[in-house]
Amino acid sequence: MSVTKFYRLREIIGDRKQGIHGIVPVSRAAWYAGIKDGRYPKPIKLSEKSAAWRASDIEMLVERLNKGCWNEQVEQQGSSGIKKSCGGCGGCCHE
Repeated sequence: MSVTKFYRLREIIGDRKQGIHGIVPVSRAAWYAGIKDGRYPKPIKLSEKSAAWRASDIEMLVERLNKGCWNEQVEQQGSSGIKKSCGGCGGCCHE
């Protein structure tokens, strides 16, 4: 059985009050807007009031951002498998 690691929101975007540096330094509002737009991965519901993100999804997001693909649509599980180009990366989104 493989173990899946999860990140909570404060680990992803950080929390200044608790001294947590974020992996993706955006505001909470920008993060949720990115989820709605399809730029950031959707959370996994752990319970009725608790959600987290797969570490693998966040790692793929960081790779895309490092390549300059900040506006690429996230490929969700069960989708057609077609990625959309962000328009500013010269096609790296299709690799």
